Amino acid sequence: MIKQREANSWKSVSYAKSITGAQTYTKFPIVLRTTDQPIPTWSMDGNTETSGTPSPSNPVMPNGVGERTENIYNKYNVIEVRNLGTRYGQYVPEGVYSIYNDTDNRVYWGVQDMQSRFIACEPHSTATVDMSVQHGSPNYGFIMPYNDASLGDVTIVQGSTAPDHYIPYGYKIPITNGGATTNIYLGSTQSTRQIKKLVLTGGAGETWNNAGDGTMYRSDISDYLKEAIVTSVCTHYPCNANVPSSTAAQYGVSFITSSSYNRLYIKDTLYSTATDFKNWLATEYANGTPVTVWYVLATATTATVNEPLMKIGTYADTLSNATPIPTTSGLNTIDINATVKPSEMSLTYDGYKLCKGQRYVGGVVNKFDESTFISDAERSGQTGEVIPNSSGYGTSELIPVESGKTLYFSQNGTASAPTYLYTYQSNGTFIQRLVGSNTYDVPNNCGYVAICIHRTKLSNYQIQYDEVTEYHSYYEWV
Repeated sequence: MIKQREANSWKSVSYAKSITGAQTYTKFPIVLRTTDQPIPTWSMDGNTETSGTPSPSNPVMPNGVGERTENIYNKYNVIEVRNLGTRYGQYVPEGVYSIYNDTDNRVYWGVQDMQSRFIACEPHSTATVDMSVQHGSPNYGFIMPYNDASLGDVTIVQGSTAPDHYIPYGYKIPITNGGATTNIYLGSTQSTRQIKKLVLTGGAGETWNNAGDGTMYRSDISDYLKEAIVTSVCTHYPCNANVPSSTAAQYGVSFITSSSYNRLYIKDTLYSTATDFKNWLATEYANGTPVTVWYVLATATTATVNEPLMKIGTYADTLSNATPIPTTSGLNTIDINATVKPSEMSLTYDGYKLCKGQRYVGGVVNKFDESTFISDAERSGQTGEVIPNSSGYGTSELIPVESGKTLYFSQNGTASAPTYLYTYQSNGTFIQRLVGSNTYDVPNNCGYVAICIHRTKLSNYQIQYDEVTEYHSYYEWV
């Protein structure tokens, strides 16, 4: 529907019809207009952010797209609980824990040095236990099933508030729209992985050789993308184009390809033998800070990988159509509520096709639609109603804006302030009327604005987020 001015009033007119289109975004949140159907297809590309330069004494963990879930229990990594024969479970540190048991079996809490003290959690119920006040001051407690080797769908969270549903262990990507959140759990969703995570344990399965000058290498890694310079990311070492020939570097990591071998090199002049280096790798692994390397695969794989989506250079992991993204008819604001947002997100949507062209809010530069301008009227304060006047001024409909960004007002590509700027919360509640200026920094509590201008400014008037360079029509898809 669009608004048409008839006999000094606005009338809804069916000038719009549903279409299907696609667009790729690199900035979030994404603002668009859709019908009330879910997004038909979508995909997002991974991203990687690091803070600081890694070193053996100061490892830096890179962050990808995905947040840790609250569940600390990994049902795929149970161990044999000591002194209890073949019983399997998971140890937890001292503290208060709550459990949600979504299985058909009983689940038992216990304490390492008090085998007789069990607390049962019945099927499909909750329980809370304090592991820090037991007799004998144990260093840890444990959780285990009554008669199975795996606990199955059990959720353990820290604190005394038990969840009321199963939460998968690992990583999730929360997608929000319209105040609702859809969690995509990477541990139960297939994704296309272009980036591989390699954890170095220093164990018997790793064969390291000494190339001299503190440089160690492995020859059993050949699935990386062979390029002139192989870029990687590491927790403990900076990426170096050619570690073996870098005599000045104290440490670094690189992948080297020749006609006779493919090798992962790590240089660290603190170690003179491969055995010493492996022992250090094993120590870091045992301390919970394993040396980890991410690199680009020569051939991407599709699998369920319980790790964040990563990106190196132009190569990125991809997640597609894991679940429908719900939308409502009209304006929608889609965001990824994660510390690191995707580098790109592609949407195919049911949108609107107007008589003047495609009205796609997220894909245009100009946010001002002159066809919604109410001539000879001005928006009146908190009610949001319009009052007629005879001075040639008018008001626009509410324009969605993003907090933290700067709006630029212009006419014919030249800065031009509106007479007044009206600001509103995301729910449409009026905030205040401001005297117009050439720019406006959108505060956190602002979700919409409306402008009052003289009708002589209607020609080629523009509102955008970037510095004014040239005029673009509201209906121009750029």
